[in-house]
Amino acid sequence: MEQEINTKTFRAQRAYPFTPAEIFAAFTDPNRLAKWWGPHGFSNTFEIFEFKNGGIWNFLMHAPNGSTYPNKCIFKDIRNNKKSSSNRLFNLISLSP
Repeated sequence: MEQEINTKTFRAQRAYPFTPAEIFAAFTDPNRLAKWWGPHGFSNTFEIFEFKNGGIWNFLMHAPNGSTYPNKCIFKDIRNNKKSSSNRLFNLISLSP
């Protein structure tokens, strides 16, 4: 028996007063990324951060109320500082429940 997979897409977009190279640099350094990634007031603990095509990003997001949210992603299609036709620097595949 085949199981039907229902996929949904969530997209968010923001404008930043930085160059693509500056934004890319903020993603490539896990120490910098851990400080600003996620909603306001959250912090992060990165367990695995392999910023390369096919690399794993396994981390915990810590909410201000003490809740912890595990996340696991795979980096896909990293574009090294370049804007693409879709303006994405990389794609992520989320493996989190």
